[in-house]
Amino acid sequence: MDESVKAFLAAEIPLIADSVATHVRPCIIGHSDRFSENEISVGSSKFCGRPDVPDAFEWPMTDDGPCWFLGQIDLAECTRFDPGVEIPNTGVVSFFYHDAGGPAGTQSRMLYFPHAKLHRIEVVPDWRWGSDFHSRHLFPRSLVLTQGHCLPGVDDLGLSPEEAAQYDDLEDFIAAFNDTFADGTHQFFGVPRYMWQSVPRRHQLIANFGECNDRIIYLIPEPDVASLRDSQLRVLYECT
Repeated sequence: MDESVKAFLAAEIPLIADSVATHVRPCIIGHSDRFSENEISVGSSKFCGRPDVPDAFEWPMTDDGPCWFLGQIDLAECTRFDPGVEIPNTGVVSFFYHDAGGPAGTQSRMLYFPHAKLHRIEVVPDWRWGSDFHSRHLFPRSLVLTQGHCLPGVDDLGLSPEEAAQYDDLEDFIAAFNDTFADGTHQFFGVPRYMWQSVPRRHQLIANFGECNDRIIYLIPEPDVASLRDSQLRVLYECT
């Protein structure tokens, strides 16, 4: 575990630091800045804009129109960090979102392109929200990755009643911990922050995208993480 994480726990909750330390999860944090498409190389991590896909790619469509491209992560870049789970060390994972007029659509997709040669394609626009929707909200941004660490909510810390009774502000502590070690617009892997909905049992967070005044959260069953299959993908939408 990172020494700064240990020091934070020891300083803030010394009586239960060791117990809480067992629940600290590594994650990867993403920060995005506006860039033009030609400043982001093909296959690199990015947020919105145009996707990089293999030749056989077909744009994900739904009953009421195309999905939105939210972003992609370069798994080779992720090898510089500890994601806390076993994932492939090459390829690109792309995230497409189906908006059902508010709630997350069940036809959202997470696509893993293992080793294919990629090229950048034009977006299939969702005209339901106006001709300038993509240029106003889904314009291209870089995605700079850094190492992060996160904690789940109090109920998932596994503390005994005696341990929990040592501090009456554990929720505030967890918020402060995550603000210190998982402070970013986007998060990959680890455990979700600020969840207002229940995470399905035995599901792993893959991506939590922000910056659109919303949070769009991608989870898959734990057994599917190593292959990044999306056959049982769950997508949660939380409006801020």
